Amino acid sequence: MASCDHPEERDDPLRVVDDDSNASGDEVKTPNSQNKKKRKETDEGSGSKSAKKNRSLVWDHFTKKKGDNDIANCNYCGKEMASATNSGTSSLKNHLDFACKSYTLWQSANTFGKQGVMSADGEDGNLRVCKVSKAGFREASNEMMVLGELPLSWVDSLAWKYFCDKMKLYTPHSRRTATRDIVDMYVKKKEAMTKILGENKQRLSLTTDIWTSPYTGSSYMVITAHFIDAWWKLRKLIIGFKNVYDHKRATISKVLLDCLEEWDIKRVFCITVDNATANSSAMAKFKEGLRRLEMMPWF
Repeated sequence: MASCDHPEERDDPLRVVDDDSNASGDEVKTPNSQNKKKRKETDEGSGSKSAKKNRSLVWDHFTKKKGDNDIANCNYCGKEMASATNSGTSSLKNHLDFACKSYTLWQSANTFGKQGVMSADGEDGNLRVCKVSKAGFREASNEMMVLGELPLSWVDSLAWKYFCDKMKLYTPHSRRTATRDIVDMYVKKKEAMTKILGENKQRLSLTTDIWTSPYTGSSYMVITAHFIDAWWKLRKLIIGFKNVYDHKRATISKVLLDCLEEWDIKRVFCITVDNATANSSAMAKFKEGLRRLEMMPWF
């Protein structure tokens, strides 16, 4: 059954119907009129010249001055440069490539795959980039484990690998490599100490004590050499850290004699020990051993 309504009287969502609400002359708001109004407000707010998007990579290193789009400041040295829209960015790029030393330092320090440090150069305090070598990083890691008394397995830990990756350092070496490096470092340090003791022509004073580990119950005997060097500075070197099985006088005397023979020490001024009963008899036996070996004929 056909509708009796007139075609012109059907409800049209786009048709404007005059009613009492429009009698006062209010503007009818349609989707098209709203979009036009928004575009108009945007154009009025931005001024006669609409803001143009900066597409050049140069703008990653420059910042436009507030209130003046024709002036830009370098993010590294702060220099003001002209940056008019119709002038291009060639002058800004030339400043980065040839004139800005601060940008050159930043670029060198942040190059992917390289690790550098900033250090003062000369009395004027200018900064320069110093590349950290892989050998230096490896040596510093080994020294940190020794000084911090860290286990050798620490170089294989997730925490250390994460730190190196976060700071863009080199890949850490394994615990086996660290073990070999630390042994080689000990041999080199011992050679340097032997040279120092060999060049010193005066007598040495020794101190020794036995320490028992609270965890394993093992006993260790520590021997330290004290002397004054050629620059009149008091020096002390640990020349022995030996594992001993008992605190008897024969053991203490033998460890002392073996340590002096190992370091080729022939001039001893005195030996300081604690007041343990075994130390008195150990020193007497020690003097007899020195006389037999003729290491110290003045005893």
